[in-house]
Amino acid sequence: LITGKTWVIQSVNMSGMDFTAAEIIAQEGAEFQMSLKVDGTVTYTDNMGLNPMNGKWQFQVNETQFKVSGIDGTNSDLNTITQLTATDLEFWHMDGSDKMIMHYKAK
Repeated sequence: LITGKTWVIQSVNMSGMDFTAAEIIAQEGAEFQMSLKVDGTVTYTDNMGLNPMNGKWQFQVNETQFKVSGIDGTNSDLNTITQLTATDLEFWHMDGSDKMIMHYKAK
């Protein structure tokens, strides 16, 4: 369910504050998309398909988590999946001491 499609960010909750896709675009100037491929690579792009950031990803803990690494050098995030359907992906990870909840929709 998680591979073979482009996931477009819908909202982010950070430190209890919700940000919609429109607010993210207004603040960042772009809508972020993520593509997790079967070969273990991941690509993040903006809504125009520009400025790609590439890395690696792999499932963890019986496919309830996925780890992304190699984006911006050697950073890595361990993401815990809370919802995964054919059209929705929601996960959280810790950003320092803040919990970030990310919600994506399939494009």
